[in-house]
Amino acid sequence: MSSPFRFLVSFVVLLILATTSFAQTQRIRIVAANTTSGNNQSYLAPGERIFQGLKPDVVLIQEFTIGSNSSQDTTTTNNWVATHFGPGFSWMREGGNEQIPNGVISRWPIIASGEWTDTQVSNRDFAWARIDIPGDKDLWVVSVHLLTTGSGVRNTQAQALVGFLNAANIPAGDYVVIGGDFNTDSRTESAVNTFRSYLGVSSSAEKTPADQNGNSGTNAGRNKPYDWVLPNAALNARHTSVVIGASTYANGLVFDSRVYRPLTEVSPVQSGDSGVSGMQHMAVVKDFLVPVAEADFTLSATTVDFGLVNAPSGPFTDSTVIVQPRRTFSLTGVQFSGTGAGEFALVAPSLPVSLSVNTPLEFRWTPAGNDGQTRSVTASFTTGGTPSSFEVELSGRTSSPGGGGGDGDPLDASGYTLEQSNSTVTITLPAGTLVPERGFIVIGRDATKSQFEAAWGVTLADNVVYLNGKTLAAGNGFPVINGDELYVLRNSAASAVDPPTGTVPTGGVTSGNSHTRSATNATTFTARSQTQATPGTYEGTSSDTGRLVITEVSDATNFQFEFVELYYDAFTPAPVSLKEAWTVR
Repeated sequence: MSSPFRFLVSFVVLLILATTSFAQTQRIRIVAANTTSGNNQSYLAPGERIFQGLKPDVVLIQEFTIGSNSSQDTTTTNNWVATHFGPGFSWMREGGNEQIPNGVISRWPIIASGEWTDTQVSNRDFAWARIDIPGDKDLWVVSVHLLTTGSGVRNTQAQALVGFLNAANIPAGDYVVIGGDFNTDSRTESAVNTFRSYLGVSSSAEKTPADQNGNSGTNAGRNKPYDWVLPNAALNARHTSVVIGASTYANGLVFDSRVYRPLTEVSPVQSGDSGVSGMQHMAVVKDFLVPVAEADFTLSATTVDFGLVNAPSGPFTDSTVIVQPRRTFSLTGVQFSGTGAGEFALVAPSLPVSLSVNTPLEFRWTPAGNDGQTRSVTASFTTGGTPSSFEVELSGRTSSPGGGGGDGDPLDASGYTLEQSNSTVTITLPAGTLVPERGFIVIGRDATKSQFEAAWGVTLADNVVYLNGKTLAAGNGFPVINGDELYVLRNSAASAVDPPTGTVPTGGVTSGNSHTRSATNATTFTARSQTQATPGTYEGTSSDTGRLVITEVSDATNFQFEFVELYYDAFTPAPVSLKEAWTVR
């Protein structure tokens, strides 16, 4: 049901993107995670919440079993990945029903995957995947879980893995990441240097993630570098700051829920998640910006219905439209032009900003009043890099703040007043006066509903609310028509609804006639014989004004059956649509 202060807007969004021959970039967030907890080395709620809060694109996951039963079946894993990452994510896990398998989870398609045998350990191997990320290069990742036995054993494992990578025939220029739980005691351990040598990234060129306090330790005690995301030189050159909410981490992030603030940036994470029983490791996050072809760059938009948060007499607020980028680019400015441009604003994010799939644009529309008029506004954007500019065209209109507006809900006309001048009398519509869309309120001067129907030879339909004017106005009842009467309808906040200014009908009511409105968006009425009155039926043109309007005023030979008819002219919003057009300038 609509509240008394609800209104709807239908937006049609047109996106026009100017493309050039330069490449755009895509942000890719890679997370190394051995964040299992409890006694079974499997994923329970704390680790799941950490994934949801960090919003990774690619996860190098260790101990890839789910729930207290350590399930590894495909159906359970499909459901788990869809729930905690998204329905479009893919995944792989090493086979053989290993006790604590390694795996990979990806936003983009995994086009090849497998495992390479780790001869030093019996309950997991090296899990690898080739991912079709945006752009003309693929991302190769290896999810690693080295032993705690000693640095020598770990280096033997690292050398074996490098051998497998050298034999994999990875195309020159493709991106490679080795990551996961290395269990290393220092950042100069032999296994790490073996990986660095293969990847072509020196320790000085490598970015070292840390938490908000500058601590780079990733084990439970936060004093050893157990967990890593190591890119090759091609990808390391694309390293960029991790941005979460209003927080920025230049070298990447070691995530510890016990120190991360504000936690609202990583909802639904709870403060103690990184410290629950069995949680031995912190997640490690690195972001990269990789070039993509302009054909890969698109924008999408979504629209929402929204409600008023204050009374109809105040400014309308909370009218939003979201534009969701599918690719990353920098936005430096925005300018609005067109009808009602001053009512539109970009409320999020603050400029300048690097937009991405995780950072949508949010527009706010704050119309000055409920005039029912269509706004047509173009938002023009200045960007850094490519695209050099793009435009978003927005259009919409308000409907009655009483509710309805094409959503099927009735208009709450409680507290509306109908004022009659030249035989001055005013009535207030009683509480609970709900008018269906395209429905009526008929107010007879001094008659019950059955008396009124008999006098006019009609049966009022179910969409007609009948009110006895005598009950509302006492005295002589309402309306009192002797000639020259004029009317204005006001809402519960005393603002004029119909007409917005002045009174109707022009020249006033003439005795012995029924005055019917020609169109709901006009103030002209046609006088005809009272015998031609049509209470509860509107024969004029409905113009989708979204307002309650006066459509008929009728005198009667038997004055007790005089009446005023109100019609709820609810607009029918066009279906929300999205159009994308591409131009080269």
